[in-house]
Amino acid sequence: SLYVIPKPSELDFTPAPVFASYPSAGYFPARLNAPFWSLSYPDADFSVATVTMRDAALTAVPVSVVSRRTGYGDNAIVWQVPAAAAVKAVTADQVWHVTVSNIRGEGVPTEHSYQVKLIDPERIEGTPEIAGASAPQGEGAVYQISGVQDVDSLEAGLFLRRTTAWAEGAEAGVATRIIDGTSGSYDFRSGLAGYAKSGSKSFRLTFPTRYDPFINGVPEQSFELDRDLIPTAGAKLNFSYRRGLMTAMSKLAVEYSADGGRVWTALATPYSGLGGGGEASFQTASLGLPSAGDPLRVRFRYYLADATSPLYAHEDYPTLATGIFIDDISVSGGDWLERTASVTASAGASFVFNAANAGLPLVPGQEWWMRARAVLGGKAFPYGPAKVVTPAGPLQLSGPASPPTSGADYAFIADPAATSYDFEVAVLGGGGSWVEGAESSPAPQVGDGTSPAYPLISNLAGYRSGGAMSFRLALATATDEEDHFTIEREVVPTAASSLQFWLRRGPTSPTNRLHAELSTDGGATWASIWNQAGVKKADKAGDARGVSLAAWAERPIKLRFVLRKDAGGANLKWNAKKSGMWIDDITVTAPSNILSSQVNDIDGAAVSVRLDAASAGVPLAAGSTIRLRLRGRVGTVAGAWGPSLTVSPVDSPAPLIAPENFARWRDRYPEIALSFEGDADRDGLADGIEYAFSLDPGDGKPVPDGIARTAGRLEISRDLPVERADLDYAAEWSEGLGA
Repeated sequence: SLYVIPKPSELDFTPAPVFASYPSAGYFPARLNAPFWSLSYPDADFSVATVTMRDAALTAVPVSVVSRRTGYGDNAIVWQVPAAAAVKAVTADQVWHVTVSNIRGEGVPTEHSYQVKLIDPERIEGTPEIAGASAPQGEGAVYQISGVQDVDSLEAGLFLRRTTAWAEGAEAGVATRIIDGTSGSYDFRSGLAGYAKSGSKSFRLTFPTRYDPFINGVPEQSFELDRDLIPTAGAKLNFSYRRGLMTAMSKLAVEYSADGGRVWTALATPYSGLGGGGEASFQTASLGLPSAGDPLRVRFRYYLADATSPLYAHEDYPTLATGIFIDDISVSGGDWLERTASVTASAGASFVFNAANAGLPLVPGQEWWMRARAVLGGKAFPYGPAKVVTPAGPLQLSGPASPPTSGADYAFIADPAATSYDFEVAVLGGGGSWVEGAESSPAPQVGDGTSPAYPLISNLAGYRSGGAMSFRLALATATDEEDHFTIEREVVPTAASSLQFWLRRGPTSPTNRLHAELSTDGGATWASIWNQAGVKKADKAGDARGVSLAAWAERPIKLRFVLRKDAGGANLKWNAKKSGMWIDDITVTAPSNILSSQVNDIDGAAVSVRLDAASAGVPLAAGSTIRLRLRGRVGTVAGAWGPSLTVSPVDSPAPLIAPENFARWRDRYPEIALSFEGDADRDGLADGIEYAFSLDPGDGKPVPDGIARTAGRLEISRDLPVERADLDYAAEWSEGLGA
């Protein structure tokens, strides 16, 4: 029962009456806002009252009084506000000034003014940001978190960027990165016969009930990929789906969020139900992902678009295939961030980036994303912008990305074991292309890693794209785990590059999977960038496939194809003629080719190298693309190449001739007693030197010469912004540093 009207003896009339407003004065959650605002007061007469509303700039906005109710409850006035004030979501606090005048009544104030500040309780003031080195050398670099105050704590999430391909399925016992947002009253991982694209289960979304009194409607169902995606140009979200019993107003929305889940945007038009018939088989979808650079989240949401529409609910049809079934979710053309650990710090504090805090060893060259978020009242708010960090290790080069054509020095982290170094300068060019086929001419540039039970080169009719030959991979015995072949080319892709090839599958176990793999360390380690499961019944024809290589732009890579048995899988009975998969016409589109390359011998005691015409073997051209890299040598044995650094020279401007002389320059500093041989600010540089090199003669800050040591050479340099017309510049040397 509901107790509505209390007895007078139960009331306390001692507190003074107050104005009650909706929205209430002060901070008010925007999601509870309404297009009608009101003000009430006991026994007040609002019959001739006027309402004035102003925005944050105190500009009046139009309002319309819709009710001046008296009698039941406290007397009140109700007015309709403009659309700008009726919003239910705000990205920043929104202030409105309200004044109600000409109020009548005995003992009633004639006017009442107040402010309403619409807020988003899911948002905090400020954005947490992380500052620190982008290429920390070794462990122990310190990073600061700033940008927010008055929170309980700050949390730095540490994410490792992964290039490995992945797929999400609903199979039992298989770990998935899925956040289940369903009601739990039906099997989210459904094993309904015929409703799995691969394996025996799929993800299911259906309405658990026709009506939920708690929300006064039909409950939405959803699940989210627990991955932060980093799409590259042309990236696609791929999945299979099959609609069961769904009315036309029952819809599946596939959405992404770039702000950690606060705002969701549809990737495509929602998928609508087809009625009681559903679909006879699974359909495939491939939806483009935006490549803005920010990490994306993806979710699948099942909802009723019209509250008056009929629907199929699980409670009514518990044994039937209500809803929609989703399987084999993957992303092509993008990386993802794996959160390995988080570090909690107080506001304004710092944290240390090391293996203990990261949860994994810090490997030089790996890309880490650090993202901070605030924790307040037990709630973690969305992450702020990422600080991208790549730990530097031995052989890591650092220096200007746009060196002058006259040359520049590049420091590096020494390899303690090296007795000398190879310094390679490679000039890269574009426009060249190649196609790797299996024909006898030109001879294939591949490394054969296949079983002796069959030849890598096949002439099977119908299993080649063109010509007379193609490459074949198969697993010839029950115990074979892997066969592969490697493209023996070092490829430098661009942002527009993709790996393209032709594929036709013969009879192959569905637990055998063909991978296209990529190596950035000359073949020491490999990562899968694409994969395709086998089929028991051969493909009717071959077709072209493609994988974006934009994520590896301007980085030297190697490529290979691997046929590998899944863990726990089994191979089909061997057919010497038709078992396996056939690949042909392999190419990388729009590559950067190496136009020239020179390897220079560097002394083992060096800590820097110089890029110039001598080390490049050709003059440095403005706008060209040059790749620099080092490898250590122990005696005559060369190690692996270190991380490459790509630079683009710019024209070396000639020093500008300054019209003023020393006397005029001295007059610009009347408060300082300057003389050519003197040192007014005592920084160790004569005033004449400060004049010659356009330094500040009064800041007291010494600016040392740049010193670089290479094999057999010591270089001393200093920037010359302008050339003084009244000076002669010369270099001198001394064997004994005498007079």
